[in-house]
Amino acid sequence: MGVEVFYFGVAVVIGGLLLFYRGFRWFRENQLIHNTPTSKVRSMAMGRVELYGTIESCPKKEVKTPFSGLPCVWCKWVVEERRSYGDDKKWTKVKEGVLNGLFYLRDETGKVMVYPKNADVDVPQFREYSNRMFGSLPQGALSFLEGRGLKTSGLFGSDRTFRLTEYFLMPGDEVYVLGTARDNPLVEDGTSDINEEDIIVCGGEFFYISRRPLKDVHEYHAAKVITGFGGGILLTLAGVYLMLYYLGIV
Repeated sequence: MGVEVFYFGVAVVIGGLLLFYRGFRWFRENQLIHNTPTSKVRSMAMGRVELYGTIESCPKKEVKTPFSGLPCVWCKWVVEERRSYGDDKKWTKVKEGVLNGLFYLRDETGKVMVYPKNADVDVPQFREYSNRMFGSLPQGALSFLEGRGLKTSGLFGSDRTFRLTEYFLMPGDEVYVLGTARDNPLVEDGTSDINEEDIIVCGGEFFYISRRPLKDVHEYHAAKVITGFGGGILLTLAGVYLMLYYLGIV
């Protein structure tokens, strides 16, 4: 076995240690989720708060998904191009961005405004477009790309191959929110008939929004902790074994 095995072992050890280190972050996030009781909108206190409810649009504060033009309250978009690397072709990320709107989270007791900027958003729903093979891109997507200096025709008229993905939150989605409840700067004191509208939930120590059901949120983050610590240890041990095997010690 060549020296490549030793260097591969080193890479595996580094990957294992990084995963183990990431496990500490996931553990801290899991503790925040586990230790924060779920509140109702009407009875929530200022500071860190955990809520579960339905997204309701905030007038004139919606945004639109850049490729499909759907009305939403938050969207992450990614542009990838298929590029050649020697004999291989791979999708390479060339641009990405986030569009933040404002929305209300409503439960059976009331509603509160949420500003999703800088949130860690866990959302499974997405739309994907590509002009690979016989695929085509929506007209709105073409305009979006050209507005950012990305033309679908390359040198000598050759076509460039893109994959466009948008992840989004829409009115009517049920979401879990862990954030910080603060005075709402968008509402003047005394002008709101509903007390919770004087509050906004936004970023803080840990700002997390998920479309997973409440029970699944806890299970998902517990699994991430196990993956971080357990996977990190296993990868590190496997890398050390490969290194020792190359050196003839085992």
